[in-house]
Amino acid sequence: MKINILGFAAALVLFFYSADAQTLNKPAFDKATTPNLPEGSLAPNFSFKTVDGKEVKLSDYKGKTVILDVWATWCVPCLEEMPKIDSLVKTLKNQNVIMIGVCTADSRVSFNNFMQKNKDRFDCKLVFDPYGKKPTPNSFRTLYGINGFPTTMLIDGSGIIKGYGYMYNDINYLLHEHLKQIKNDK
Repeated sequence: MKINILGFAAALVLFFYSADAQTLNKPAFDKATTPNLPEGSLAPNFSFKTVDGKEVKLSDYKGKTVILDVWATWCVPCLEEMPKIDSLVKTLKNQNVIMIGVCTADSRVSFNNFMQKNKDRFDCKLVFDPYGKKPTPNSFRTLYGINGFPTTMLIDGSGIIKGYGYMYNDINYLLHEHLKQIKNDK
């Protein structure tokens, strides 16, 4: 009896998996043609605008630890993790930590709708990448090699990528280790 139940469960999983695989479509965005930048690389500067038209450049935050969160409105893990990371960064403002969230591989309409519904929810800078769906050779997603969502990286005050994380626990660990290192270096 136990084997029959396991066999039935396995058949169900295969049925739903194969049905899912048949309905999968090509992603609604083009893939970047480059891999993620390696840890220790200089993070390329970028310039994006917030929904209210303010320019946000990475170079404006020289000397600060930057959590760069790459997300999309359609990405469920992004929407689950971003508020947690934003709250973490908020508690560390006095240690020169900021967060920039770049919405990419998405539409401006979806970004604007998200921002309208969530304008008071986040403390971080949220910006939109207009080339995210179709990266060009010099666009953000190509320069950073972003294909997976969410992708979150820690960039130190000199602009060096210190590490990547994909979930809150990864970033929490990276950030606290980085801050501990800064304190030890003083």
